[in-house]
Amino acid sequence: MRTFFLTTILMPTIAFTAACNESNFKGRADKINPTVVREFKQDEYPVVTTSHTQGHQGEPTDENFEQGEWGKLDILVVIDNSTSMTEEQQNLAAKLEPLLSHVEKADWQISVITTYDQDNCQRALIKKTDINAKTKFATAVNAGVNANAGIERGILRSVVGLKAQCKPQPWLRSDSTLAVLIVSDEDNCSIENNQYACQGQPDLNSNYLFDYLSTIRKPGVDAKVYGLIWEPGTVCSTGHSQGTAYKEVIEKTGGKMGSICDADYSTTLRAMSQDIAQIVKYEFPLTHAPDDGTLQILVDNQNWDKFSLEGQTVKFTQPPPFGSKVVVNYRHGKQGDMINTFPLDKVPVSDSIYVDVAGTKIAPGTYRWDDNLKKVVFDVSPTERADVKITYKEKVELKSEFDVGVNVDAKTLVVLVNDVVMKDVSYDSKTGMLKISPTPPESAAIKVSYQTVSN
Repeated sequence: MRTFFLTTILMPTIAFTAACNESNFKGRADKINPTVVREFKQDEYPVVTTSHTQGHQGEPTDENFEQGEWGKLDILVVIDNSTSMTEEQQNLAAKLEPLLSHVEKADWQISVITTYDQDNCQRALIKKTDINAKTKFATAVNAGVNANAGIERGILRSVVGLKAQCKPQPWLRSDSTLAVLIVSDEDNCSIENNQYACQGQPDLNSNYLFDYLSTIRKPGVDAKVYGLIWEPGTVCSTGHSQGTAYKEVIEKTGGKMGSICDADYSTTLRAMSQDIAQIVKYEFPLTHAPDDGTLQILVDNQNWDKFSLEGQTVKFTQPPPFGSKVVVNYRHGKQGDMINTFPLDKVPVSDSIYVDVAGTKIAPGTYRWDDNLKKVVFDVSPTERADVKITYKEKVELKSEFDVGVNVDAKTLVVLVNDVVMKDVSYDSKTGMLKISPTPPESAAIKVSYQTVSN
């Protein structure tokens, strides 16, 4: 609420003769009334404080990881145990190291199953933590030969092995990368009398395996099928039939194949291992969710951009080289932006602004009011999380009119603003309002003297 103060003082006319035109009173001595002096005080601008909290860029965080924390890999080996597979089983049994050559740092495990549909659904489960892993793998792959196992049902048995239907607990881990390796010298469902032996059975078609994989993984992304087979169109002197169905599912999942007729499977298995390494889920769970745009990964002190971020988990789209040091840098907990302009609730008197940042008054030359932006602009942004208090006077319209009453002799008016005589004044005898131009400044002392008019 605007208020003003006024004081009415009755004084002898002689007290203001210096300020008034004496000729106004000559010949009127019998009608002259005492001089009236009234005092007013101009309004003050309201003082306003606007508070802000500077944003912050989030807490810087570094996290280091060891390769032992890399992703889980589940491998299913489907081994043909028909009577023609003795040498091939022995060839593979000694090749655990080539098979794991590019994924040995992953958390791997290998399940082994045969292609004979009357066998158990798992011969062995070899884990990375097993001290005798090589021996267990060799024993499991050397499945022996069975005269009754002449119909190789590799597609069916792959699904059986993944489901682990005959075991109390499935071995396949839900968050693992999956590789299926089929090892056979004949095609799925073995050709007899120029036709496949599984006529009318769903596993005759390679889609039986592909469709099941699609329910538990994304084929080609985190699951692939590989094969040591007689690749159609190639020469394989010890093979019994070309692996047409196996090739179909291998190609549909983006896997690789090698010849079952090779004297040494090492080269093929290393190539498969390298391919598996590209899809292994190398994941690092972070302590916090990184703020957008702040995540940086260094591999052996070099920037690495082959990753994605899902929530608080870094997932490598291409794993760094084995043995490398992985450092993850990021910020978390960001609140707002770091800014150097702050809006005010009201329009300020420009020279009335003063600023307090984190409890310290800031020198006026380091900030300014920008009338175009309608903001206070700092030369240097206040520090992170700082409380910014901006105090100023609100620019409101000050009074230019004052009520002096209706009985004023306008010819006798003398107006002083802060003891300075004002020349541009006007008086409305009907309303009793005195108008002063220019408008008196804030808190100005206004003194008005006049003589009244007798009724």
